[in-house]
Amino acid sequence: MEITGSKVLKKISNEPIIKSVNFSFKEGVNGLIGANGAGKTTLIRLITKYYKLTSGKIRINLENDTDLFDNETMYYDNLGYLPQDFRGIGEFTVIEFLNYIKRTKNISNKNNTVIGDLVDTLSLDKFLKYKLKNLSGGTLRRVGVLQALINNPKILILDEPTAGLDPSERINLKNYLNDIAENRIIIVSTHIIQDIEDIANNVVIIDSGKVVLNECVNKVVSSMNGKTWMVKTDAKTLQVLRDKYPIRKIKEDESGFYEVVLLSESKPIDNSIKINANLEDVYLYYSEKKDDSYEF
Repeated sequence: MEITGSKVLKKISNEPIIKSVNFSFKEGVNGLIGANGAGKTTLIRLITKYYKLTSGKIRINLENDTDLFDNETMYYDNLGYLPQDFRGIGEFTVIEFLNYIKRTKNISNKNNTVIGDLVDTLSLDKFLKYKLKNLSGGTLRRVGVLQALINNPKILILDEPTAGLDPSERINLKNYLNDIAENRIIIVSTHIIQDIEDIANNVVIIDSGKVVLNECVNKVVSSMNGKTWMVKTDAKTLQVLRDKYPIRKIKEDESGFYEVVLLSESKPIDNSIKINANLEDVYLYYSEKKDDSYEF
């Protein structure tokens, strides 16, 4: 199973938001990464059919070459979706809302064990009788994740799922997504790269409405080895480095020197040491590559 897009264009008020892009989301966890306003949510709304395409084609290819995207009933039966602006129905308690979602998705009571497990995983058991309008932002977000998972979907799309979650909740969600990723497509849209770095198989980076990278995570991270450097320097040299190179990390030590991790095609200064790259380096490289002031 695979979701593919070909020359996908979306205009809003005659302004191109998604700019004739190609993409592929495969089975497993897919990271959709980009800055706020890059076009992540618009792309998700196209994939979930909330928006209509201006032009182009989206397909969901099944093993028998059926296009699930064209079969709306079957598609929604197999889709779980957490929108960025999830609110639910404020006057419903959590349990009332979950029962409502069950009815709208024609889910039988045989799934109650699965739902109970999800309630435990997302630490929602003590909130079942709370009204949604009285929940904190993080707790409401967890309810949103649960309603997206309630039908055990083959395609799970989560738009900024960790917004408002505390560190332990983020780790629990990440581990859970990793556990259920086999034989389904999971798309996690985020600008927090650490949330998907350890679990994503595939990454799509979007910048200003354009897909600038769509690749296997291990392959693209390996391609960055040799471009990631650690430097220890003083404040004066740090300013020079800031002007010339994309910088991922700056940490001041007790002696007033700075440990800097930056990207460069060649050794930036004499005491530079090559280090292993990570997904943050990939994002920084491809999002800053268009900046002619940097020396790549």
